[in-house]
Amino acid sequence: YGQALAQLGAQAADIGVLAAFRKLTGVDPELEAATKLATSATIDSTRAEGLVLFGRDALVRRDARLLGVAREALRQASGGPAGSLRDVLLLRAVVERHFGRGDEALALLDPLARRAPKDAEVQLELAQTRFTSGHLDGLAPWYAALAEADSAVLARLHDDLVLVMPDSTLQALMVAEGAARVAIARRFWDVQEVSGLPVTAERLRDHYLRLEIARSNYSRVDPSSPPGMLRGMRDGSREFDARGVVVVLHGVPIARSALNLPGMLENESWSYPGRL
Repeated sequence: YGQALAQLGAQAADIGVLAAFRKLTGVDPELEAATKLATSATIDSTRAEGLVLFGRDALVRRDARLLGVAREALRQASGGPAGSLRDVLLLRAVVERHFGRGDEALALLDPLARRAPKDAEVQLELAQTRFTSGHLDGLAPWYAALAEADSAVLARLHDDLVLVMPDSTLQALMVAEGAARVAIARRFWDVQEVSGLPVTAERLRDHYLRLEIARSNYSRVDPSSPPGMLRGMRDGSREFDARGVVVVLHGVPIARSALNLPGMLENESWSYPGRL
């Protein structure tokens, strides 16, 4: 594990000439680092702690290079004793989803969720993967995750809901437990179309699709800085910039335009023609 980190650090410090020379000589530092991470998981086959920590850190950073290394290491480790560990399977599914492989992520999550129906984190990842893959069948695992959520998963759900759920409803949700928590969420999500057809699954699916777009494209550069106050909008967001907030609330814009003149700051206007 330490060798892998050192190798990646040395590669990041390489100047262009050295990096090009490595490639010309057939040396692939990222593949070598991934192999060492997979080997560390084999040695530590009861926990695979190093690999899991590395992968989780790469996800938090959303660093494409580190995520590529984590993905390769997880794939190599999948054939060994660590490959069946809950944390390794879960991490691999989340990383595959990050790379747009929702089908592969679901193939890992479905049996894991059946094996641990009260594991809130697994159920939430399953629900999110189904929703972001465009499916409507994420409703049951989402409510299962909500009912069983511990403090960490509940904090994640808070961040997922903070922009769309009224403050009083969200506060009540955070202090409730089990079935009471689910009942509060159902009252918020269970609305019907004029035709009388329920649209709960569609609402949650669209919400998680919007969250995925915002998190992939509009994360705040400095999440520690206070959110800016935007007229007509809630208190901004510590997770997204203003564009991300708009995407979560209204979806991807139908039309975009920009006015680029000398001396003018970068700007972009979004519009949603035809929407009330």
